[in-house]
Amino acid sequence: METGFSKFFRSSLRDAEIILRAGQRIISEINILVENSQGSSQIPKSNPQLLNAEIKKKIARHENIKSMSFTRNGKIRFSTLDPVCAAQILSLEKISNVSVKTNILWEGITSRFLIFEIPLDISLNEIAKELQETNNFEIIEMRRFIKTGSQQQFSPVLITILGTTLPETVKLWFINHRIQNFIDKPRQCTTCFSFLHSTRFCQKTAICINCGDPHSGQCSNNSRCINCKGDHPANSLNCPEYIKEKKDIRIEIKDREDRSGGGLLIAVPSNISAQQIPIQIQQTRELKILAIKIHVRNISFYIVNIYAPRGFNIILIKSFLESLMAPMIIFGDFNLHHPMWGSDHISRYSDEFVEWITDSNLVLLNTTVPTYRSSADATSLLDLTVCSSSISGYCNSYVLDCSFESDHSPIITELSLLNSNKRIFKKVNWQAVMNQTHFIFNNPEVDSENLSDKISHVIANNIREIKVSNRSFPPWWNSTCYKFYKLKKIFRKRAIKEISSELWIRYKQYASKLRFYIKNAKRMYWDKICNNISNPKMFFNILKKFSTVTDTDQKLNILQLNNRFITHPQLQADLFAAYFASKNAYHEPLPLDFLYDKNNLLNKPFHILELHSAIKIQKYNSWGGSCYSNFL
Repeated sequence: METGFSKFFRSSLRDAEIILRAGQRIISEINILVENSQGSSQIPKSNPQLLNAEIKKKIARHENIKSMSFTRNGKIRFSTLDPVCAAQILSLEKISNVSVKTNILWEGITSRFLIFEIPLDISLNEIAKELQETNNFEIIEMRRFIKTGSQQQFSPVLITILGTTLPETVKLWFINHRIQNFIDKPRQCTTCFSFLHSTRFCQKTAICINCGDPHSGQCSNNSRCINCKGDHPANSLNCPEYIKEKKDIRIEIKDREDRSGGGLLIAVPSNISAQQIPIQIQQTRELKILAIKIHVRNISFYIVNIYAPRGFNIILIKSFLESLMAPMIIFGDFNLHHPMWGSDHISRYSDEFVEWITDSNLVLLNTTVPTYRSSADATSLLDLTVCSSSISGYCNSYVLDCSFESDHSPIITELSLLNSNKRIFKKVNWQAVMNQTHFIFNNPEVDSENLSDKISHVIANNIREIKVSNRSFPPWWNSTCYKFYKLKKIFRKRAIKEISSELWIRYKQYASKLRFYIKNAKRMYWDKICNNISNPKMFFNILKKFSTVTDTDQKLNILQLNNRFITHPQLQADLFAAYFASKNAYHEPLPLDFLYDKNNLLNKPFHILELHSAIKIQKYNSWGGSCYSNFL
């Protein structure tokens, strides 16, 4: 169904069919409101036992109803995770001899995002058909934004899809469009200007937006906010209550079932897309686990919260953790002891946990500072933070000194991957420097004293700083790469929007130049790293030979750096490269007759300190198997 031309599109599926299809997607919870069919009336509250018996009689799968509650507006709210049960609730026509109608609360089963640069002359019906054919999602509705007070439409399209998982990109007409998470502004009633309900559910008397008194017409009173009592109108964007609603957080909680208090909690800012991950593991008082997936700035990662009061057995949830494909950060009170994090003994399950960390290429972030202090003033490290090696370089974890009157100290983990810091490139306009310097040297009126200071001043005035985002650029990235990267993006957007062959040619030209300068930047970066090596080509061959010798049966070595254990092969290789690049020593390549299955001694695990000492005492002109066998 489509209302108007290219303004609003709604799926033609019935609500019950949409709910049944939601069972094939990842959803958090299905919530349904049942209200009196006469909108102004409420459903009378009856005996809970009689209402329960009536619901059981009319809903065949009533055992899957998670909760039922009365709202302040006289409606009944049902919550369930079973789509079939939800479809049966939607079919209700009468409750307590009162005619009712049902509505779905879409927040728990849908997600919304924006795509840009969509031509205005194409209807939303055509766009929806193309999107559903080329992407694996079900569109519930689409809408365009219209300028207030006119019929002028804007290019961005707001799309609501079934399921709480957002894709990173969507494919439309063979082009992958990046999406932007859509966050609506706080809801505010236009009758009483409260943030607690919408206008259509308000039952209060209309008041003035300026002073808060119940009158109509022009207001000459002083401004007074009805929410915060401040001297501003109720719809002011600077109202503390509005800012509080805008910065509201969404909280995921897993309570302990054996007693009140305790449990797990993850709080997520409302401007960040997050979804709770269903865990098909029976959770007991010995193990609690809560997991969510974060998607922000085209970055996805998991946060897993674990509580094991009597020791954490990794075998119980190993398959679940290995099923998480994106990078993850694991926080938990594991109650494990092991020398790896400074304990003097090994507790039950700890060896299996350490082995799993090593095999899974994970990094333990906190390894020294105790996090638990007993009543007898004994300390130990029970709360651990583990993350994937791919994001370990962006994580900084430390323990606070203040315990907040608890026996456990809080651990702060900062993820710099989400920061919007800028990288600054300095570009010198050498042509202007040469012209101004030539003028200084050839102008007799210029004082020759402090000549070097004047030239330095000229150079400083002709240096331009270019700030670029630091979100995903590699270390060899420079200002020239960034320039052609921006030009490529600009002409790609224009070519898509205007559908011009000339613009596509310009886009292809800039893309070709970008590839050329990227290749040069990589080569220059390697030369810069190897500037202390007498033969950079030889050094690169050594690293290449090390990277090609692999053994799938060999356990990964653990390297410790700044109280962190590095297990990922690429990070270990980077450590070796940084170490050798800082030394002015001559290295020859491995022998050409090196064979992995014949020279087992060469593949014996070694520590970097052993390699350092061996290089110092090396007397041979070439490295061979006999040399290694002397010190390994």
